[in-house]
Amino acid sequence: MNGRFFICLIESVSMANPYVSAFVKKRANGVCELYEQPAHFNDKNGKPYLECHHIKFLSQGGLDTIENCVALCVVCHKKAHIVDDPEDRLKMMKKAGFDNPLQEVW
Repeated sequence: MNGRFFICLIESVSMANPYVSAFVKKRANGVCELYEQPAHFNDKNGKPYLECHHIKFLSQGGLDTIENCVALCVVCHKKAHIVDDPEDRLKMMKKAGFDNPLQEVW
C-alpha cells in the first residue's frame, strides 16, 4: 500500500423484516406502486421483480412496517433514493394506506 492509509466508513445498516417486504410486494401484485406499471422484468422464478422501499428511510428513523413501505420497480426505487421527490413521497404514502398522507405519522 506504499505507506498510504485507507479509511473505510461503515454506515449503520438496519435489517428489514422479510415479512413486510413480502406483504408489500404481494399487495402490489406485480405493479410498481409509484409508476403504476408492471415490473420491468421477472426474477429467476418468473415473478415480477419489485423492491421494497421504505417511504421514510430506516436511516432517518422510519419504521419497518407495511404502512411505511411500497413495492417499486428498480427505476422508481433508485429515483426515490436519489431525487426524494415530495410529490412521489405523497403518492407512495397514499398507496401505503395513510388516511391523511399530509400528516406526519412517524
